[in-house]
Amino acid sequence: MIDLRNNKQQYQDGLFVFDITTFNERVVREALLNAVCHRDYRMYGSVFIRQFPDHMLVESPGGFPPGITLDNILDRQSPRNRRIAEILSRCGLVERSVQGMNLIYELCIREAKELPDFTGTDNSFVRINLSGIVISPRMLALINRMGNELANLVTDDFMVIHYLFKNEKVPDSLHARYKRLLDMGIIEKINRGKYILARKYYAVAGRAGVHTRLKGLDHEQNKTLVLNHLKNNRLKGIPISEFQQVLPMLPRNGIKLILNELRDEGKIY
Repeated sequence: MIDLRNNKQQYQDGLFVFDITTFNERVVREALLNAVCHRDYRMYGSVFIRQFPDHMLVESPGGFPPGITLDNILDRQSPRNRRIAEILSRCGLVERSVQGMNLIYELCIREAKELPDFTGTDNSFVRINLSGIVISPRMLALINRMGNELANLVTDDFMVIHYLFKNEKVPDSLHARYKRLLDMGIIEKINRGKYILARKYYAVAGRAGVHTRLKGLDHEQNKTLVLNHLKNNRLKGIPISEFQQVLPMLPRNGIKLILNELRDEGKIY
């Protein structure tokens, strides 16, 4: 029934044009199975599936199971109806090795779609809104070029990639994944506590310039910029705040370090 109105979107990767369905079958299946497994059968009402051209809304009676919140929904499992979950597993509908919600998040990221939206969820209903629109064909091309590396990634790895590509702050709870992604060559470290995707992936996505901007200039180039700015304003001097305009990617202490080096070299005072 969903496929009767399941449009196809196209995206281009180099010379090739590929199709991608608006609604991924596995994502929809997992959302429906979660609704059946975890709804509160003590409450009246039904599971509702509302399909729109670009998104789908799945509603089920009852809030999140006890102990489950938006903050830990990917880390904890607490089936409200264990017998139903067991039956679905024995029927081959539920994968024992992968939590359904993790799979939804992973597939949304792999298809460069928005993450599930739980706006409107309360103690009476769980509402999950699944967007079907590819928000970034470039991210889609990037993910597809990872090839065999994808098989070795877990949900938290996908989440880190998602945040870094969108240049958003990575939650502290995901920082433990940095080392593994560094070892795999998927991300790079540019300074203390700052990571970006590897240059090869930005190049694939046609964003090599973004990589250069995020990584910033090397130390000697930064020193040259500071020195040139001082030469252009040699008579009046420059406050630290103005150097932060020249090098916005550097923290205040980083700028002070450059100034101290130039002073010790006898180039400024």
